[in-house]
Amino acid sequence: MTASLGATAAFVLGLAALAALPAVGQRLRAGGTERCALDGVAVAAGRRVRVVELSGEHRVFCCVDCANAWTTSSAARPAAIFVTDETTGAELRAEDAWFVRSSVVACPETGCTVHVFASRAAAQANADSFRGVLCTGDERPLRVSR
Repeated sequence: MTASLGATAAFVLGLAALAALPAVGQRLRAGGTERCALDGVAVAAGRRVRVVELSGEHRVFCCVDCANAWTTSSAARPAAIFVTDETTGAELRAEDAWFVRSSVVACPETGCTVHVFASRAAAQANADSFRGVLCTGDERPLRVSR
């Protein structure tokens, strides 16, 4: 009887350990690398895009293309979108940013070729140096409709 009691206790403890695994994994990942809300790619600080929904919830993306894909396909309307300037690493509102599409890959994991700049001069210099074009009008990514 003692052996069956020990086996039952071991079985119950095993089930409890299995049930706890998801929570333990989530806790371990909480302090880890930020991940793209669209595809799970690690988000590099220099190309981070942050979308703030009307609800106040924040979503982080690894590149302009992922954020653009999510914003154009999601039913949730963004209240604000923030991008990261490639030159300084500073976060700025997407509507204040200059975007360049070029032959140079900005995010190797996704193949995104859209680069972000805080100043038109920096964007134009990048476009001139790397056979890129300034994104304007309908070509401009991450537009927030008001």
